[in-house]
Amino acid sequence: KKYLRKNGRQDLAERVKWCKDDKSNRKPGYDILSYDLNGNELYIEVKSKQQVSEIKDVILTRNEWRVAQLEDKRENYFIYLVTDVLKKPKTEKLRNPYKAMTDGKISPVEVNSYQLFLYPDRGEN
Repeated sequence: KKYLRKNGRQDLAERVKWCKDDKSNRKPGYDILSYDLNGNELYIEVKSKQQVSEIKDVILTRNEWRVAQLEDKRENYFIYLVTDVLKKPKTEKLRNPYKAMTDGKISPVEVNSYQLFLYPDRGEN
């Protein structure tokens, strides 16, 4: 928002959305819907680590990775890697992780397991 306001785009700054606050669609595959100065949508997934100067790996949900690969979103899909979040936050931006993968700059590893949370009242078989 600060960048948009600084560059005279208050109209776009007001439209930036933290997706977890959107009750109609809390899991669109990214954390923030923002805009560039031309009004193009930017899809931002934020990953952070405390007390580290470099992030060497991140975990994306299946949905986040699916959206990052969509032809109509991939060019404007970013992963913001935020390090040392408690003291001196530093942000590195990875644009189009799908292209980074096809160019051999990142290597996704798919894990086929799920953590199940069992509720006390789960019934009998």
